[in-house]
Amino acid sequence: MERYRYVGSRAASGKVSQVKVSQLAYVRLQVPDLDKQTEFLTNFGLVSTQRVGGKQYLRPTDPVPYCYVVAEGPQGFLGGS
Repeated sequence: MERYRYVGSRAASGKVSQVKVSQLAYVRLQVPDLDKQTEFLTNFGLVSTQRVGGKQYLRPTDPVPYCYVVAEGPQGFLGGS
């Protein structure tokens, strides 16, 4: 079972392209058990803000709307912004 999946592009040489990020607004993941992942993330210190249509939004203790979006489905990294 592939645990992580690379989402991006490869250079002509076949090497993975690197992207330098200066600021990350949020990360999106997909997991098979949304309740279990939400429990893990809240135990980790994130705050659950809302659940809408099979997606859970979580934020840090800072006053931001959310930094983590978890959707229910096959496990995978969906990207970030």
